[in-house]
Amino acid sequence: INACEISNGGCSTKAHCKRTTPGSRTCVCKTGYAGDGIVCLEINPCLENHGGCHKNAECTQTGPNQAVCNCLPRYTGDGKVCTLINTCLTKNGGCSEFAICNHSGSEERTCTCKPNYIGDGFTCRGNIYQELPKNPNTSQYFFQLLEHSVRDLAGPGSFTVFAPLSAAFDDEPRIKDWDKQGLMPQVLRYHVIACHQLLLENLKLIPNVTSLQGEPIVISISQDTVYINNKARIISSDIISTNGIIHIIDKLLSPQNLLITPKDASGRILQNLTTVAINHGYSKFSNLIQDAGLLSVITDPIHTPITLFWPTDQALHALPQEQQDFLFNQDNKDKLKEYLKFHVIRDSKVFCFHTEVSTVMPWGDQLQELSISTVDLPRAAAWKTLQGSELSVKCGAGRDIGELFLNDQRCRIVQRELLFDLGVAYGIDCLLIDPTLGGRCDTFATFDILVSPKINTGDCGSCFTTPSCPRWTKPKGVKQKCLYNLPFKRNLEGCRQQCILVMQLPRCCKGYFGRDCQACPGGPDTPCNNRGVCLDQYSATGECKCNTGFNGTACELCWPGRFGPDCQPCGCSDHGECDDGIAGSGQCVCETGWTGRFCDTQTVLPPVCTPPCSAHATCKENNTCECNLNYEGDGITCTVVDFCKQNNGGCAKVAKCSQKGTKVSCSCSKGYKGDGHSCTEIDPCADGLNGGCHEHATCRMTGPGKHRCECKSHYVGTGMDCEPEQLPIDRCLQDNGQCHADADCADLHFQDTTVGVFHLRSPLGQYKLTFDKAREACANEAATIATYNQLSYAQKAKYHLCSAGWLESGRVAYPTAFSSQNCGSGAVGIVDYGPRNKSEMWDVFCYRMKDVNCTCKVGYVGDGFSCSGNLLQVLMSLPSLTNFLTEVLAYSNSSASGRAFLKRLTDLSTRSTLFVPHNSGLRENETLSGRDIEHHLAKVSIFLYNDLVNGTLLRTRLGSQLLITASQDQRQRNETRFVDGRAILQWDIFASNGIIHVISRPLKAPPAPMTSVHTGLGTGIFFAVILVTGAIALGAYSYFRLNRRTTGFQRFESEEDIDVAPLGTQQPENISNPVYESATSAPPEPSYDPFSSCFSLLGGTKRKYLVVLSACGSRFNIVAIDCKRTRS
Repeated sequence: INACEISNGGCSTKAHCKRTTPGSRTCVCKTGYAGDGIVCLEINPCLENHGGCHKNAECTQTGPNQAVCNCLPRYTGDGKVCTLINTCLTKNGGCSEFAICNHSGSEERTCTCKPNYIGDGFTCRGNIYQELPKNPNTSQYFFQLLEHSVRDLAGPGSFTVFAPLSAAFDDEPRIKDWDKQGLMPQVLRYHVIACHQLLLENLKLIPNVTSLQGEPIVISISQDTVYINNKARIISSDIISTNGIIHIIDKLLSPQNLLITPKDASGRILQNLTTVAINHGYSKFSNLIQDAGLLSVITDPIHTPITLFWPTDQALHALPQEQQDFLFNQDNKDKLKEYLKFHVIRDSKVFCFHTEVSTVMPWGDQLQELSISTVDLPRAAAWKTLQGSELSVKCGAGRDIGELFLNDQRCRIVQRELLFDLGVAYGIDCLLIDPTLGGRCDTFATFDILVSPKINTGDCGSCFTTPSCPRWTKPKGVKQKCLYNLPFKRNLEGCRQQCILVMQLPRCCKGYFGRDCQACPGGPDTPCNNRGVCLDQYSATGECKCNTGFNGTACELCWPGRFGPDCQPCGCSDHGECDDGIAGSGQCVCETGWTGRFCDTQTVLPPVCTPPCSAHATCKENNTCECNLNYEGDGITCTVVDFCKQNNGGCAKVAKCSQKGTKVSCSCSKGYKGDGHSCTEIDPCADGLNGGCHEHATCRMTGPGKHRCECKSHYVGTGMDCEPEQLPIDRCLQDNGQCHADADCADLHFQDTTVGVFHLRSPLGQYKLTFDKAREACANEAATIATYNQLSYAQKAKYHLCSAGWLESGRVAYPTAFSSQNCGSGAVGIVDYGPRNKSEMWDVFCYRMKDVNCTCKVGYVGDGFSCSGNLLQVLMSLPSLTNFLTEVLAYSNSSASGRAFLKRLTDLSTRSTLFVPHNSGLRENETLSGRDIEHHLAKVSIFLYNDLVNGTLLRTRLGSQLLITASQDQRQRNETRFVDGRAILQWDIFASNGIIHVISRPLKAPPAPMTSVHTGLGTGIFFAVILVTGAIALGAYSYFRLNRRTTGFQRFESEEDIDVAPLGTQQPENISNPVYESATSAPPEPSYDPFSSCFSLLGGTKRKYLVVLSACGSRFNIVAIDCKRTRS
């Protein structure tokens, strides 16, 4: 008997039956299958060692023991080896074109704006001049700037710009007139605020500012909208660039006082300095310049072009009368000239934030166009004035935003850029007076230089194209004839420029000496008290060489034996003592027995006094005792005169007087130098070593022998130690502060008004903390003791607290942001007590770096570092769910119900729970019907994984139900939860409008209920029952007659339920019959089905409905179709 002949010997259909002995056999699974032969299962190679695929590849079984490897999205390769795709190689990784894309080696990349750009890496902006043309709303403003050569906004800034809409230029009727009169640059600059970057929130706190053009701008708020000059409305704000901020306004602003500068056709300015002064209210200063003989000096070609800072007539009229008398006194003409020179900057035409200008200048009898490289105003460094002292211009702050001030906020610029033929002038509201004014009397030396054009080997060129002078020289205005050669012709007559080199030579005025031009002893007006010669001038020592008979630091003393203002000889004999000194009378006091004017006559009999005179007295005739010189009394008793009580013993007022016997000694107090009779202040800053200050610090004398070291602009520190200023940077500008791209970033440290510094006081009261206790107090606040530099940054941010506290280095200090006599004697900055004994009691300043605050934007949920959008956005962000997403999108494109479903996924007003099959359970070639897709969305708010307990029923959008079941793994004690038999693989993926749970396989929707058919289908239902009965009978018949025959059928659906798969690729699908099919999953190897025949029956109704019965074995489906609606 061959056991294999019947039913493959009982072996699996996937096994080979092999005869062994009669009636016996063995079952061996076929290649690609595994088992005992009775039951053979396909071998899935992906279950072992990932099928040999790379860890970043997906293993897909294609047959028994067969699989293919496909690299996951974002990876490339053959599946066996997969490498991460460098996202930066495609469209710069999604970064801005002005950003650097850095591939991090994982699936991430960072976008960092390139140097000279600012932003989060996805959006990077350059300077304002680069950004304006990119926006159609501001491009017209840019083209106007370009047309009128206004290049201020290309500079370093900072700026705040009110850019008018492009359409606003068409609405302004005065544009043509402004353009014709050359006023457009002023109009365009009126829209700019210099030195400050003002956000919209800053503008709401400021009532007015000053524009770059010089006129004020009024800022107002109405219904939370910011208006400029009560006219233009800000419609878009806070466009941040590298050198400022742009706000877009809906109207063009127009200044009230536009300056018209007359020019000829060649561009030459047709007004001189005097004319401008008279026309604009500066005639008094102009007259002073002429009266002092300075006009010819400042108009000398070696000094032009010039920049003048001249006081208005009102400012000069407001001076004290004694100062006016001094200015107009002819005896003070030389001094006046030095005052006036301090208002002049030579060889510079300084503009507000301009970069380079061309001007036509007269040289001799010719006009020459010069390209002048100008230095922007303001700037950190100071200018050297014509007088030799320094002049600085800085920006205003606080209530003076946009204003420009001279010399530490002393003088305000009230009118800008008054052009005349030889330069430019600025109106100021005070007379400039420098502490060292009068000490500097710099001179200028000129040297003739011949310029040889480098044309072949000659030394001159054509008279029409004469080479210009080098930039470090100036043309003299004269050309010399010369000969030059060309390759084809020799000895051509040509020209060459005569150029001069102008050098400023530092000099001190008469009566001043040294590098800082200090006054000579005795004062600059009477150096050495006019009794000697001061070694003055720039490199001298300031020592007095006294005339004969005089000595002392300032020649204020007489030699011994001389008296009076002229220190004349006394003439006393050896028997007399002279009342000498500068205040002495020259009288001779004779010894006993001598007499006469000079004590040169001996008496016959010496007088005898009873009682005897004091040892310090002389007996005179008539029994009279007279105290000797430098003693006082009745002669019987004489005591030494206390000279120190009388005019300080002849010592200087700042000197210490001491007396031993009749000898008086004078010594200058600390901080002064001299012989005690004449004391001058010691300037520690003039020691040649910058007073011991840091190289980036300025040494300022604060008193005799005292000084303060102040770090220069853009440096911070104690002055003894200065480091480059590193102001806090908004970390949100770099990679959005590490927040999620869909989160709002707020750098709390950057926004902190004290830049992380805060003040702590002991609970026991003020000044109760030693240094160690102070450190402990800061540590309790998760902070450290602030450094001097950190407190400096806080002070620059306007931190003001009049209470001293410890700093990290053991110093004690406190910050002042405004002047107050009750706080630091009016000083503004860091009031520094210096290093202290650490056992002293003070408060403390602590420092703590604040965090970046990340908050998901509206419509997103998360902690800010991770933000999720709506359900659709979350679906699109997860690569493992792309197959379901593809089905959803196809469904939305095919029907109205699909679009409604998609809208539900994005609707933030409703909350839903969505079950999504993993890509591994929903293959790319597998399709879902619209009903199947709808079946995945539970019609509940949000069900967390912990809420999905065994037996839970969830209603879907179809009205159907989803059953939650659970199974327990006894060995690992892990619970697996199922949704209609599909395992939940991943759960609680939050979206802003719901939650997603990932399941192993897609859900299948139940058949459409009959109630969904039109109410006129009663007759159709009746026929359907008959058809079902016939189907059962016919099924029984088919079992006997058509057992091996299979007939396929196509299920008909309503239009909304048409499968979204492409036509022609859709496979016939059977729908489970809930009557016959159990809820349990089928076994791995299905058994023989006696009801394998399939058929379809169609019937019609009177209401034009088509009823279709499709049956196949134990499965059947009934569909009613409205023939009026269906196009098929």
